[in-house]
Amino acid sequence: MEKEGDGGKMRILAAVDGSRAAMQAARYAAELARATGGSVVLARAVSEAVARSRAYPVRPPEDPVLHEARDELRSAGVPIETRLIVARPGEAITNELKAEAYDLVTLGSRGKGESGSTSLFLGSTALEVIRKAQVPVLIVRATEKGDPAGGEKEPRISTLLVPTDGSLASMSAADLGASLAGVLGAQATLLHVHPPRPPRKAGVAEAEILQTTAEPFTRRGVGVQTQAVAGDPASAILREAREGAFDLIVMGTYGAGEAWQYRMRMGSVAETVLTGAPCPVILVKHEVTMELDGGVRRHE
Repeated sequence: MEKEGDGGKMRILAAVDGSRAAMQAARYAAELARATGGSVVLARAVSEAVARSRAYPVRPPEDPVLHEARDELRSAGVPIETRLIVARPGEAITNELKAEAYDLVTLGSRGKGESGSTSLFLGSTALEVIRKAQVPVLIVRATEKGDPAGGEKEPRISTLLVPTDGSLASMSAADLGASLAGVLGAQATLLHVHPPRPPRKAGVAEAEILQTTAEPFTRRGVGVQTQAVAGDPASAILREAREGAFDLIVMGTYGAGEAWQYRMRMGSVAETVLTGAPCPVILVKHEVTMELDGGVRRHE
């Protein structure tokens, strides 16, 4: 991971497939690119059989899904490139992330025509990208009917919910959350969830976690609120997100108490939040750290 002094411009890969959730995720990509002076690369994966079909356009700009998505994002006023990739969707997205430098990838929780039965409302493509991507992943949840959770309105990011438990992943999520709050002028809330019956001295540990996680915000001069609640972590995060009408959740892929194998993909708390989130969720692995206000450090 190297720090590059590019003025904090985000280069975002937006995976589109014709689904409404993926298109809404791409709108968030455009909004974040606009706020940071960055750019968006729209990527569309098609199978070899489809690509070889006589009915399919020969040149990438003629792909109907890419064409529609580009037209939809044109009003954002950000540079937009397109990529037509002949491969399985999960493979296409992860290979593109490896081939070029990106700061974020966006997609819907379930691809068009993709079943979510394997993991509630999460499709195989989303799960593969979350597991393999070395950059933060923004997911827009698709409802049972395929509608994007939260609707298809123009993105408005004025409030961020940043859950924290002291894990390295949650600390990196807080770092990204602080950077985003700074460039967006958004109000951030740090949320720590403790057991219903916390052990003795839990209050001291809780205060230390919140204080440490708030440091990236303090360092940037970004305002942040802190909140501690008791209960099940995933349920508490979802409840707070709904009741507080937050625009975006930024969290780690795994929690402090989750087994090592979850750290290679995604923990149960993050997965439960994704399958019920009322707004987009950005998942951050602990290897990834962003500095939008002083250049971007990208994982190579």
